[in-house]
Amino acid sequence: PVRRTKYYLRPAGFLLRSHIPWRKALYGNVVIGMMQGVLMFLPQILLYHVLKQEDLVGYLSAVLSGLSIAVSYVFSRLARSESVRRYILLTSLGYMFGALLLLLDLTLFTVIGFMVLHTICNPIKSNAFDAYFYKLIGTLPMKGKLRTEAMVVRELCWSVGRIAVVLLLIVLADDLSAPWLPWVIILTSAVQFVLLFFVKKERSPAVRNARG
Repeated sequence: PVRRTKYYLRPAGFLLRSHIPWRKALYGNVVIGMMQGVLMFLPQILLYHVLKQEDLVGYLSAVLSGLSIAVSYVFSRLARSESVRRYILLTSLGYMFGALLLLLDLTLFTVIGFMVLHTICNPIKSNAFDAYFYKLIGTLPMKGKLRTEAMVVRELCWSVGRIAVVLLLIVLADDLSAPWLPWVIILTSAVQFVLLFFVKKERSPAVRNARG
């Protein structure tokens, strides 16, 4: 017999109103979606703008992809679950510095500097916040039955953030020479600091053990 799969969308909506850490985590996913919207297509366009050759863009994109994989691997080995806020702070500073480079001018140095910083910061911030989000799912009621719903709602929050930034780019910076382009990226990078308010402070294991 075929088993019927139940989805608990109504309880998920109730948790959005009553479970404050859960609601903040979803707001955080909207913020992450905003940065995803910037990184979705803009890096390749910027690279082509300064390199002028598609093959060079492809080679450099491959190198940056390898760097991203390496950073993710090292982070998975060395990261600590109680340091999520620290990782978010450091990566947000990296985002801001990279965005400020574009404010100087769109040159090979500034664009590659922006790309390298974002390639390093993105997997660290995303993996750190995802680990916090998954841990939070484990604290929800119904004994883990809301995991699928949580993933669906997270994807929805990502999409909201992506669409918001893409629309902002279309309205304010419809081409690479638009003066508002660096400011849109700087604004999106600055918003990443808001993630600090959406992540609950966690004590280190040593502090928890000392207090009992």
